[in-house]
Amino acid sequence: MRLLITLAACVAFSAPTLAADTDSAAVQAAIDAVLKSSKVPGIGAVVIRDGQVTGLAAGGVRRTDRPGQITTHDPWVIASNTKPMTAVMILRLVEQKRLSLDAPLSAMWPELAAGARPEYRAITLRQMLAHTTGLPHDQHDVVKVMDSDFGSAAPLPALRLAYLKLALGEAPVAPAGKEFDYSNTGYILAAAIAEHATGLTYEVLMQREVFAPLGLSSVRVGLPPQDGNHGHIDGKPTAQMVEVPPAMNPAGGVSLTLSAWAAFCIDQLNGAKGHGKLLTAADYALMQSPLPATGSGLDWGYDKNFFTWQGPVLQHGGSDDGWRSIAILFPETGNALLVDANEGERTGGDAADRAVLHVLLPLVTKPLAGK
Repeated sequence: MRLLITLAACVAFSAPTLAADTDSAAVQAAIDAVLKSSKVPGIGAVVIRDGQVTGLAAGGVRRTDRPGQITTHDPWVIASNTKPMTAVMILRLVEQKRLSLDAPLSAMWPELAAGARPEYRAITLRQMLAHTTGLPHDQHDVVKVMDSDFGSAAPLPALRLAYLKLALGEAPVAPAGKEFDYSNTGYILAAAIAEHATGLTYEVLMQREVFAPLGLSSVRVGLPPQDGNHGHIDGKPTAQMVEVPPAMNPAGGVSLTLSAWAAFCIDQLNGAKGHGKLLTAADYALMQSPLPATGSGLDWGYDKNFFTWQGPVLQHGGSDDGWRSIAILFPETGNALLVDANEGERTGGDAADRAVLHVLLPLVTKPLAGK
């Protein structure tokens, strides 16, 4: 899910290396201090200044049940920080005239719309990416539907479609277009529409439209390998079934190295200054500007300031039962902080992320006057 953050087949290139290793020691020190005072197994963090990585570090263990220290080359699940990436993929297909942001579901996919509740037949991709469809957060029995009822061996597009046929039969939580109601289902629906329009899976589309153009070879659309960096609940490695089901990848299924995550965020920062690689200037602005109905973009939360720190700021939080991630971007300066913990909220993953964030904020922004 996107959190309102509180303080108390690829091209064979790699993500950018450190522009200047000026902040890595500070990042490592912050991580080490938080690990000593918490039960979180591992934390990774990145500092971006003026559109370049200036600090990157990780600490702790990949899994508490076997040896293996985390390194900066390990993949991390970013959970709902996947959603801005999914939004980019959809917008690229719109730019290619393969999709329309404002066509109703009934025009994009008549067969699916015919079985949906009438309230959903006119919803649009713009509303799906903005969380204004009125769709609930998830279908009420999402894990059972994704992992059990339709079988893990089924193709992922078929699983997504089966899920959506049920989800589109549930009552809306608000009228479409009227208010922000965070919805994983809306992002799964947007991805399924892209699959329907192109004949390609979401996983292939993401590699082709997002990661390959950025030269990233370390991105998985799905969880990391079982023996790699792993999510935890109460300090114990999760059973993978309790994490993001693969059919929900569009809402939160990307895992990648810290430097690859930074490369995507740097492209967003560059796009704010008119020289991103993935989208037109208008579409970067659409993603990053507050919409009248929501105060958020597609899919960035927007705030004029970050609590008592100078903004404006774009933010997104990611969570599943075994991971917590935070991204905060300052588009006017080209600065950003990214933090991820391989532990769920119950035993401190979110608190650990926020603690690291709090220590590193002075590297990327300034206090508001008088604060």
